[in-house]
Amino acid sequence: RFSSALSFLHILFYTNLYHTCAREQVPLPSLLMYSEHREQKENQMKRMIGGVCALIFLCGNAQAQAEDPMSLLKMQREMLCTIVHVTHSEGAGAGTKIYHPSDENGGLYVLTNAHVVREFLVGSPTKMNGKRVKGKDAAPKKKKAGPKATDLKVKIFTYGPFVDQITSRQYPAMIAGWSTVSDLALLFVPGSFSADTCVVHLAARGIRPRLPARSWAVGTPQKYEPVLTEGRFANTDPDAPANDPRLVSTAPIALGNSGGALFHFSFEKNRYEMVGVPTTIVPDDNDQLIAHPSLSIMSDTIHDFLAESGFGSISEWHAIRE
Repeated sequence: RFSSALSFLHILFYTNLYHTCAREQVPLPSLLMYSEHREQKENQMKRMIGGVCALIFLCGNAQAQAEDPMSLLKMQREMLCTIVHVTHSEGAGAGTKIYHPSDENGGLYVLTNAHVVREFLVGSPTKMNGKRVKGKDAAPKKKKAGPKATDLKVKIFTYGPFVDQITSRQYPAMIAGWSTVSDLALLFVPGSFSADTCVVHLAARGIRPRLPARSWAVGTPQKYEPVLTEGRFANTDPDAPANDPRLVSTAPIALGNSGGALFHFSFEKNRYEMVGVPTTIVPDDNDQLIAHPSLSIMSDTIHDFLAESGFGSISEWHAIRE
């Protein structure tokens, strides 16, 4: 496409040159000499050719990138496919597949917000696979009866070759760890899952998105299948505590996105990485929720939470994962 356009503009240049010769009654050979008139015409046409070609290249490249099936499949595999729907009788939200042991029968671990499963944080199973469930609350709470543990479900989505070929299956889940301080919870989904199960790429400690780089938020708003929205990263929330910073992004989120994932693209590793967990829709001065910006828990806080909950091995697994 680019070479064809360049050839066409060359023809246009020499056609214009010929008509100039005829109009000004200047012999063609003399006009092709290094005269001031020729230099002006050449420079003018070169600027036109360069500008038009640059525009064709940029538009063509943007169109090719937007329509490239491999780019869409990469986004599907590394973002959409990693998101699950967390549901129970008291509410719903999203979650992110964060760890899958090499053993296919080892189950699956899902990261979500603590407020998505808060009804289960009191009276959760005291043991999971022989280990005590660890949790941390912001303040002591009066114990109360919550929904039955079997009521907590995780819906996992499977994508076909095209985004409109989506199937889903629900699995029972249990609480593996939580912290109402950082508003994070880790769920365990027992069962057998294939080795190629989509698991998110968690950004390493200290990774901060460049400003204003593109951001992508994925969740399951209003019980829909995973929905991806795009925006830009802003700075961290100035009102957040220093020990718990929150990322600001203009990727719109809605009710039900809590517990999903906020992504950036790592050019170094050529992949989409999870850099946050959307947790709050920013209200205006009248406490009215607006579509964006949104606040997300940062990846450093996720690593701290995993370590404090006794699952630091998940961070180590991501560190060595290609």
